[in-house]
Amino acid sequence: MRGRRQSGSKAGLKPADVVLEYNGERVQGGEQFVRLVRETPPGHAASLLVVRNGANQTLTATIAQRHPAAQAIEFDGDNFAMAMPPMPPMPPMPPMQPIPASACPIFRVRS
Repeated sequence: MRGRRQSGSKAGLKPADVVLEYNGERVQGGEQFVRLVRETPPGHAASLLVVRNGANQTLTATIAQRHPAAQAIEFDGDNFAMAMPPMPPMPPMPPMQPIPASACPIFRVRS
């Protein structure tokens, strides 16, 4: 989330701001706001109507180029999709030592 906060501060948003509109479209919640920002091509300007300290304020932000990690999780309303970076190969495992029989107690049930 740190990257999102930094992006928001670059756009002029402050921690207590409430976004009411994005490019004239009423914002109903966080998921919609994220979708609207993602649908705006990098380099385009966006107008934000926010409430700050009880007063409406209009901000203009230019959408930055997105990093692949910023789009790791997507939600289409029904399903989640997650893009993961490739994992590095696992290091070799040391050989397993035999387990002594005394370490494996056997329980017997008496009838």
